[in-house]
Amino acid sequence: MILEGAVDEAEFNSSGFELFQGTIPTQLMALPQLAGIELDFNNLTGSLPDNIGDLTNLQQLDINHNVLSGEIPTSIGQNIRLSFLALHDNEFTGVIPSVLGLLTGLKGLFLHTNRLTEQIPSELGLLTNLTRFTLHENDLTGVIPPDLGLLTDLKFLLLHKNRLTGEIPSDLGNLVNLQRLNLTTNEFVGVMPDEVCQLRNTTLLELTVDCEEVGCPCCTNCAPGQNKLGNPIPTYQYTYDKDRI
Repeated sequence: MILEGAVDEAEFNSSGFELFQGTIPTQLMALPQLAGIELDFNNLTGSLPDNIGDLTNLQQLDINHNVLSGEIPTSIGQNIRLSFLALHDNEFTGVIPSVLGLLTGLKGLFLHTNRLTEQIPSELGLLTNLTRFTLHENDLTGVIPPDLGLLTDLKFLLLHKNRLTGEIPSDLGNLVNLQRLNLTTNEFVGVMPDEVCQLRNTTLLELTVDCEEVGCPCCTNCAPGQNKLGNPIPTYQYTYDKDRI
């Protein structure tokens, strides 16, 4: 069962698509058999209901590209059947709940382009089924948890445009399926570990870092705005196919 568009009011925008406004109705939390919520690309405001965890059969929660705010409720750790969680392109604040580490069935976790702060929880290293993981364009601090090296199914790891510090952990070299790793516009130091560079010989197609701060002879792209040849770095609009994650 996929729910689409059950909100306070609806209108059509100039493109002819329905644009839903208002808040996420709390009445939805009384539908225990609900398996999916798709309310992306609307104009929803307010917060994610605190009792979202009551939907214990929820497998997909896609509310990206709205104007939702507040903290991600810790009750989300009860949604243990989730395989797809897309909260990106909103205005969520506060910390990334460590209880997300309980959602071990997740294959796609998209938290980018919000206002999330503090450190990346090491508990996210428990999400060993993840193939796509995006945290870019937040205000995250601290180091990259070495535990992320346990996510060996990961294909995309995007951490750029935060305030992450320290050295890049060699544990990321364990991500043997990684295709894209973007670490630019942070405050890293040191050199790119050899273990990560070795992935360039196999699956890793894009490796991007601020080369003025981090020595990286194996990177495909370097400092913001230019690649190693001095050419502009392409601008990526991250997209995903939910059926292929």
